[in-house]
Amino acid sequence: MQKQIVYIHGGDSFDSHEDYIKYLKETEFSLDWFVQKKKWKTSLAEELGDEFQILMPDMPNKFNAVYEEWKIWFEKMMPFINDGSDFNRAFTGRNISS
Repeated sequence: MQKQIVYIHGGDSFDSHEDYIKYLKETEFSLDWFVQKKKWKTSLAEELGDEFQILMPDMPNKFNAVYEEWKIWFEKMMPFINDGSDFNRAFTGRNISS
């Protein structure tokens, strides 16, 4: 059985919806922002080899991460984790504290 690595890219969050909208309106872009860049995570599976399975879920609304939305995504992902015991403990601990 392959060892699994779950890679969750972080997200941003805002104190209010208004702050989020302000961020969207005031963020300035350049051409570089839109050009796809080679990132280490895209070659991770190749670098680690067949011994590993890399899970990289696209999390909901990464520009304005909301705990409740991400929690739903994690819960949907759990059946696909081969041995989520450490992951479950960490996630359950977060749930209890919220």
